Amino acid sequence: MEQRKKRDSDGRAGAFTAATDLAQMGVCEKRMHFEATLGKRRSATQELDSGRGTARHDRFHRDAVRYRPGVETSEPQSRRCFVATAVFGESPETQTLRQFRDTVLERHWIGRAAIAVYYFVGPCIADFLLAGRRRQAIARALLRQVVRISGRILAARRDRRCESA
Repeated sequence: MEQRKKRDSDGRAGAFTAATDLAQMGVCEKRMHFEATLGKRRSATQELDSGRGTARHDRFHRDAVRYRPGVETSEPQSRRCFVATAVFGESPETQTLRQFRDTVLERHWIGRAAIAVYYFVGPCIADFLLAGRRRQAIARALLRQVVRISGRILAARRDRRCESA
């Protein structure tokens, strides 16, 4: 919103807001109300722009994590750990796998490629696992080994950082 300077009748300078800016604020308020009651509706162009914005945000986040491991970002903690969440729920095991992804895998191109493949097939695998308790038990046993190895790698990295500090 643009604020402009104008002199009032007494000759004092003051700030005012253009009528078009005020009208736009009213439209935005109505749009928010409609979206809350009816749901968000977007045109194909808006969907495309939204997808591009999301892709740029994801790229920015990957770069932030790659160049500064452990950096605090606005990215939600539950960032798409489909299989671990299906098998363990929100647990220390899931947190260990997320930390391994963020601090080890995302730093290397092969790790980022593995993450991309996982994001593609992970939801299907999670749905498959959620369909049966026996499947979850088998996956849990296998993933515990992955969690154990990931935890050891993370601990070794922490120890190396402590020694070099």
